[in-house]
Amino acid sequence: MKLSLKNLFLTYLKIGAFTLGGGYAMIPVVEKELVDKKGWLEPTSFYHMISVAQAIPGMIALNSAIYVGYRLKGIKGAMVSGIGVILPAFLMMLVIAGVWTQLGEIPPLLAAFFEGVRVVVVGLILYAGYKLFLSSNNPQRLLIMALAFGLVLFLDIHPFYLIVTLALMSIIFAPKEERHDLT
Repeated sequence: MKLSLKNLFLTYLKIGAFTLGGGYAMIPVVEKELVDKKGWLEPTSFYHMISVAQAIPGMIALNSAIYVGYRLKGIKGAMVSGIGVILPAFLMMLVIAGVWTQLGEIPPLLAAFFEGVRVVVVGLILYAGYKLFLSSNNPQRLLIMALAFGLVLFLDIHPFYLIVTLALMSIIFAPKEERHDLT
């Protein structure tokens, strides 16, 4: 598919509209769209984008959309991809707020829907982690991933401290040939 601002916007609008559960649940969908279907990113670039999007403050979905949009089409690309990915959630929240205001509560059918979505989101997040795990054939990266998982699971360390510390470790210990310009 031709890479235009319109196609970039529509792609992220689709991602934002049909991926429930937030940024981590979006990772497999974004990869399928941008890497597999459209070929706009190479797998390595995609995984670098995920790393950068996680490391900076804000929503991973928006961060990654802005990153990819900027990388592919500059400032205008960053704007259209960012707007495209957040617009569906914004409109959905307006509708839910309107329903809630009118009824005073979320209808049972909608509450049951969101409960089902929650379970699927966990599966999508696990799948994203699995794909990221498979993409890292570097033993040092695998060790860092295992260390991060263990620290969160057993010591309840805040993710912010892990991200900063382990990202710095990755920079320090990365082989020179793997140090890429992420811009």
